Amino acid sequence: MNPTREHSKKAKILIVDDLSDNLEMLTAILATDYALLTVTRGRDALHAAALHHPDLILLDVLMPDMDGFECCEALKAAPETRDIPIIFMTAMDNAVDEQRGLDIGAIDYIIKPFSRAIVASRVRNHLDRLRLHRRNQWLLNAVGDGLYGVDREGCFTFVNPSVTRLLGWEEEAILGQSHRLFFHGSPQEQVSCGCIACSVHYTTTDSVPHHQEQALFHRRDQSTLMVELTVSPIRENTQIQGAVVLFRDITERLRMANDLQSAREKAEAANRAKSEFLANMSHEIRTPMNAIVGLSELAMGGSLSDKTRDYLSKIASSSRLLLRIINDILDFSKIEAGKMLLESAPFHLGDLLDNLGNMFRESAAAKGIELNISITQSVVPVLLGDDTRLQQILMNLIGNAVKFTEQGEIDVRATLLTQSADQVVVAFSVRDTGMGMHAEQIARLFEQFTQADGSISRRFGGTGLGLSICKRLVTLMGGNMDVESAPGKGSAFHFTATFGCQKKARPIQIKLPKHLRSIKVLVVDDNETARLLMRNALNSFGILPTLVTSGDQALAVLRAAIDKETPFDLIFMDQRMRSMNGVETIERLHQFAHPPPKVIMLTAFSKTEIENQMDTIHVDKILCKPIGRVALFNAILEVFGEESAKMVEEEQSTVADERVAVRERIGGARVLLAEDNAINQQVAQEILEGVGLVVETAGDGAEAIQRLGQAPFDLILMDIQMPVMDGVEAVRRIRLEPIWATLPIIAMTAHVMTGDRERYLELGMNDHVPKPIDKRALYGALLQWIRPRPGLGEESAPQMAGEEETLPPGMSSPPGIDLAEVLDRLNGNHRLLYRLLQAFSMDFSRGEEAVTALLGGPEKSKRREAGRLLHTMRGMAANLSAQRLAAAAGALERAILEEQADLSAMLTEFARALQEVLQGIITLSPYLETKAAEDQPAPTSPAEPSVVLPLLAEWAEWIEASSLKSLQQIPVLIPMLREMGVEESMLVLLNDALTRMDFAEALTTLTTIQNRFKT
Repeated sequence: MNPTREHSKKAKILIVDDLSDNLEMLTAILATDYALLTVTRGRDALHAAALHHPDLILLDVLMPDMDGFECCEALKAAPETRDIPIIFMTAMDNAVDEQRGLDIGAIDYIIKPFSRAIVASRVRNHLDRLRLHRRNQWLLNAVGDGLYGVDREGCFTFVNPSVTRLLGWEEEAILGQSHRLFFHGSPQEQVSCGCIACSVHYTTTDSVPHHQEQALFHRRDQSTLMVELTVSPIRENTQIQGAVVLFRDITERLRMANDLQSAREKAEAANRAKSEFLANMSHEIRTPMNAIVGLSELAMGGSLSDKTRDYLSKIASSSRLLLRIINDILDFSKIEAGKMLLESAPFHLGDLLDNLGNMFRESAAAKGIELNISITQSVVPVLLGDDTRLQQILMNLIGNAVKFTEQGEIDVRATLLTQSADQVVVAFSVRDTGMGMHAEQIARLFEQFTQADGSISRRFGGTGLGLSICKRLVTLMGGNMDVESAPGKGSAFHFTATFGCQKKARPIQIKLPKHLRSIKVLVVDDNETARLLMRNALNSFGILPTLVTSGDQALAVLRAAIDKETPFDLIFMDQRMRSMNGVETIERLHQFAHPPPKVIMLTAFSKTEIENQMDTIHVDKILCKPIGRVALFNAILEVFGEESAKMVEEEQSTVADERVAVRERIGGARVLLAEDNAINQQVAQEILEGVGLVVETAGDGAEAIQRLGQAPFDLILMDIQMPVMDGVEAVRRIRLEPIWATLPIIAMTAHVMTGDRERYLELGMNDHVPKPIDKRALYGALLQWIRPRPGLGEESAPQMAGEEETLPPGMSSPPGIDLAEVLDRLNGNHRLLYRLLQAFSMDFSRGEEAVTALLGGPEKSKRREAGRLLHTMRGMAANLSAQRLAAAAGALERAILEEQADLSAMLTEFARALQEVLQGIITLSPYLETKAAEDQPAPTSPAEPSVVLPLLAEWAEWIEASSLKSLQQIPVLIPMLREMGVEESMLVLLNDALTRMDFAEALTTLTTIQNRFKT
């Protein structure tokens, strides 16, 4: 027997035939493989089928009392037997009878006389198909998800029981019907829900499987069910025949997701509330604590008893400790709330390290610890970053080093790690010879609210937040922090930080006068670190010193030099050394050195006692460790009678220098300025044209792309926030075009948050210039990114605007506006400033009422509109150097975006700042109006229409394009039109429309004037 047809239970076959010979023959053929039941009458067949439910019926056609056709019809009519397959048997090879049998439900016909092979094959094949059908049906029934099939027209071909369970529709009711009508109602509802109709349609059209995360089904009772579904195509050969839809009820999943999201939001809200509470309470506590510290220090300045002074000193000391704890909590809360933002401003690393030396000198000296701080020459002098936070990190590390070190030294170093064109990575280290830590303490060192162990916390105090905060700050600076330590062997903290660097910055160069570069110098210090640092500093001045480790060695070297008639000119003598201190060494030196060399005493301790002995110990100068390079340099000059000098750096270029450089190197370059704010657009355009660049403007990203397609440009200045198409989307589309793939694009935005610059670079921009526009930053970016080419430079550049004007004697900036700064930004263009201020006053004279009205209602759209208005006002105020208003508008805008509830205090500040600016405009107007009149071009003789019409046509094109060039033509063309007899009322309308930047009205008025001349 074929093993593929072996079954644990034989299939049952009911044979119905009134002739015993036929029954015997069929039994002989089938009995081996199947379980057989035989009857001789049709009515007995009905009873046997209902009782035994066979797998197959072989039914004779011609029988007494009930023929095969009647029996088949009765079997198919009864629910319990209608699914049993029937094969007719007949001796009549009649096509009509065969068709009739198939029509009433038979699956096959066998013609007598029987062929053993045909009977066996047909029975076997039908039973195999039956088993396959039943297996598929079992699978369909076992699937807990809904499963149904549709043909190419979307009509049901099968459904599984889960469809009935989930949606309430019975199989008989929906087979052959359109699934859309049952599960989605009307076609209008299909469009509105936008779910399964599309997926099934797409699958039956493109023969590609489709998946939907969420879709909406309608139940029979008109309720809805959210499902996830997959639609797979049904193919026959290469032809698509329909689709199978598998869907799963996701109601519980969505509920759990919503619950999880709600729980997450509550947890985040609780965390924010905690952090905000800590921040608010920290601020509240700091106010009285500052008063306690300040008043305690003031009180100690008076005449006090020793006991009272001791009390006040302890109050001040305890208050400062409490303030440090509060500051730690405040910083931690900011970091936890994600509100810790780093500044980016230029600072001198050398100055920062010198300040740290001054800060910790006394506390280290009080414990007899030598503090050394050094910076390698390779680090550029001016870095761009947050010097306050860098100082906070170093203060914490140095403070801990002093706290946990009882003897020895502390070495602080800054070393250049890597440097690129606009970025440097500096490695810092703080090493001490203190108590050290074991591995378990190191493992918990950077965790919040922990210290090395409980005993340390009790002995030294603190929150256990300092190092945790430092590590997080280092991470914000793009670096990492680690520590090396062992019990009794001290600790070494290392961290890196990334900074920007100024384009023109150069390493500090300190040059001694020529006659001092050849002096012989001896350094006497028993501390190896201090000796090496002194050698490096002197080497940078061009001096090669001799180093010794004790007073005895120093005296021996000095005697030998005198004997060789090559005496030393200068000695750097450490105050405290083992065996013989610095004072004693100098006294012995004076016994044999005539004349003696100059002596600069170095001390890591209080210099008061040395200063009290200056007249008797023959010391020319005292320097306190750690020693800065500039202080060291000036000390050398001073002891040799030279004028004290400051560090000599390669002079930074001024704004004027860079303006000249732009004009000479890239004058005539074409710049596309994409900026939606009219005033900001005009400010930038004036600055760019003032250095000889050719500027085209666009009001949004889409217009910028259009302009790019019309003419070539050397660079794009792209505002980020614009209507229609913002700068981000515009840059994305520009970079998709190969022809513009390398075109320099510089982002311009008032938002300069942490990480913004990196995000813009990732989007395909080359650089970032913040608003309000800093001309030095802008000129530097232009020089960096516009590639010089033939045709650019001084000869082809338009004439620049005149030098910036300063305020006249007696004239000062009014409250709210920095007049000198804004005039510098506009290259001294008084007429332009006058128009900008008048436009600002006209647009925002009722700005407070507008913002208050928008914020008064509950609609979020109104609040967003208020935010947009404040954003516009902030940018315009910043460009007009109205910094208080810009800050107030920005704070209120951020509060609206963060959906803060109480805006009253910020609204009050905003209103005051706005009124201050508006009053300042009133104060400035007479002066600016006079200056603007002085700058008016000389009157011209009446022009002919043939001359004026082309000028008016060009003017109309600028107005139609909403270009600010149209405003620049007002003082030229309006007087010309007045001389030609145009009515003053028309000119007033035209001037007023342009000043208000109502370009549509201005174009209408100008068109009327043009038509008069044409006629």
